[in-house]
Amino acid sequence: FRDPPRAARAVPFGCMTDLPDVPEDEAIAATMLPDEPPPPLEELSGRKAMDPIDAASLHLEFGDPLPEPRVSEALEKLLSRETEESFGAHWKPGRRIGAGGMGEVHIAQDVRVGREVAIKRLLPGAHTQDAMERFIREARVQGRLDHPSVVPVHDLGLDPNGQPYFVMKRIHGMTLGEILRGLSQEEPDVRARFTRRKLLLAFQRALLTLDFAHQRGVLHRDLKPSNLMLGDFGEVYVLDWGLAKVEGADDSIQRQSELRMSDAQTKEGSMIGTPGYAPPEQLRGQLEAIGPASDVYGMGVVLYELLALQRLSGDAGPAERMMRTMSGVDARPSRVRPDVPK
Repeated sequence: FRDPPRAARAVPFGCMTDLPDVPEDEAIAATMLPDEPPPPLEELSGRKAMDPIDAASLHLEFGDPLPEPRVSEALEKLLSRETEESFGAHWKPGRRIGAGGMGEVHIAQDVRVGREVAIKRLLPGAHTQDAMERFIREARVQGRLDHPSVVPVHDLGLDPNGQPYFVMKRIHGMTLGEILRGLSQEEPDVRARFTRRKLLLAFQRALLTLDFAHQRGVLHRDLKPSNLMLGDFGEVYVLDWGLAKVEGADDSIQRQSELRMSDAQTKEGSMIGTPGYAPPEQLRGQLEAIGPASDVYGMGVVLYELLALQRLSGDAGPAERMMRTMSGVDARPSRVRPDVPK
């Protein structure tokens, strides 16, 4: 790609015009359970009149916005010490099922309801004020995005060590990254379960989710195959809102931001996102230039990978991926896979 004017980035990849014309309602219906009628299209796409998320409410002072959120006061008010005492009585953490640059996720048992949930906590050694502020903001942003393709947040509090955690619905499935890896390695069970058509329909569902978030004033800013999941029952999830930006909210937290060098490593720096998927303005650290088109760019890279079954930036390291994003690459999947329509 080149770095065209932002107004020209509504469809930044030629490969997006190569797709078969699948009606949107058919795309939604095809990914629902057979005996479950699809919900109205406007319900999933967020096209009904929708109030944006109030940026002030994301300050941790419960509707009393401050010029700059103060973590110590916020934790004292939002996450009272009473939550520490109730943690063990309500949640029984189990094995770890995932970890990222700053957080880790464990399976847990909801003792009161008798269900399995997922608990996300900061990694040991990551308990800086900035990290805790960002962690709490992630929980509140994700919890406010009430959509079938955003994992619900059930609780937010302090664990017995006085560190923040939030509880989410436990979901089952495979990330798009795992699926594409299996397809590229020609694993028979993955090829049998996930046809190109099924993946394209799931991709459309993810786009509708982002449209919903954008209409609420929320940008994801870290879209990649590992952050999209296909559930075992036909669901599609957009995961990891840890780098999300809310329109109108103070972005001083992200100005001490993250460059995610891989799915398992995060490095402090002046850039946001994952090299190879983040658009040029994110890699340059131009936070004021980041908007909905930036998320569209990331989804375009994901679409290329879905069709070509290989990364747009190849196997290059993070620095080389950044250089290729800045200089532009050939984004036609038909160049590497002749069976993709031109």
